[in-house]
Formats: sequence, C-alpha cells, structure tokens
Amino acid sequence: MPFVTLIIPIYNAERYLRRCLDSVMEQTYADMEVLLMNDGSTDGSLAICREYEEKDLRFRTIDKENTGVSDTRNYGVNQAMGEYIIFVDSDDYISKTLLKDIEQYINQKIDLIKWRPVFVDEDGNILRKEESNSFNKVSGEKGFNLLFGKDNLIDCLWNYAIKKELVLEFPKGMYHEDFATMPLMILKAKTMVSINKYEYYYVQSQNSIMRNQNEE
Repeated sequence: MPFVTLIIPIYNAERYLRRCLDSVMEQTYADMEVLLMNDGSTDGSLAICREYEEKDLRFRTIDKENTGVSDTRNYGVNQAMGEYIIFVDSDDYISKTLLKDIEQYINQKIDLIKWRPVFVDEDGNILRKEESNSFNKVSGEKGFNLLFGKDNLIDCLWNYAIKKELVLEFPKGMYHEDFATMPLMILKAKTMVSINKYEYYYVQSQNSIMRNQNEE
C-alpha cells in the first residue's frame, strides 16, 4: 500500500499540466500513488493524464464529470490508498526532493508535516519565498499557536502532508474551501512538525485552480 497519495484536481489545465506532473514524476520516493483527478476538462488535459499514466505506474487517472474542486478533492480522498495525503494544484509544481525531505517524518508517523512555499510567475521566476516558523514535533494545538499570526498561509492545503484520517470533507460551492478546514485539521492533529525547506512552487497566474475555481 502506498504511504503517500498525491491528489491533483485538474480542470482545463493543459498549459501547465506537464510541468506539474513532471515535478511529481521526478520524486524518487517509491511508496506513493498519484491521483490525476480530471474534473470534466474540455481541453487536452485528459489526454495528458493518460500519457503520464502510461509512463509511470504510480499515476492513476480518474475521469469524472465537472463538479468543482472541493467535490473533486473529496472524491480523491475517498479513492486514496495512502496513509498520507498531499494536495497539489495542477498549475503549480513541487520540489524534486519533497517526499525525500519529509520521509523521516512519515517514518515517525507524524500526523501533519508542514513546509514552506515559493511564489513564482508563470515562467518559474521567483517572486518571493514565504517565511514561516519551523519547529520539531509538537501537538497540533501548539503548532497552531506557533503559526497563528505569524504565517499568512496557515490555511493553504498545499503546505502540508496530512494523515488521511485527519482530512475533513471540503465544503462544496465556496471559494478557498481550505480556509474553512485546514485550521481544524491542524487542531485535530496529535503531532505536527514544520520544516524550513521550500517544497511547493505556487504559480501566480490567472488560470490557477485556487485563484479561479470552477465551483458550481
């Protein structure tokens, strides 16, 4: 059984999708699966998903009707076989060493593992690196207190690897649904770490699934 499931909601993302999937495919961590959640795309996204599914056995395409990003994430969690869940937006990408860098914490069964993001433009040029508190194993409640007021991105799903048992259902029909759920998942965690490595590349564009969501 894979220890880690990466869930990638995809909706008309063909322009940047290969960059995202390449960054995931480059992970040397073997115990993972990648769920490519095609949410009724009308462009070439599904064909790209099938292409990567053929190239890497860790990838699995789930093609579904368009129901919005929240419902798509919920569906992905229900399909996930991993003990940990990582959410990646289809127009963003991750560092080549993300899973290697957090492997020690996965082996320790830490409930919640947090990292730092880098903001980039559409060409990958760095706009800024987001600072945040780093700390070793604490309770989720203490971790929340260490981060609250000092981390503007505490609510963002893509900052974390989350034990599947902690993942709450995302509310449908609203923007930035992670703002309503991520703090609750942090407080629910028995153990948490925050590392000082930059692992997630957040692309500031007009087409991001998190900036212009296809919620119904």
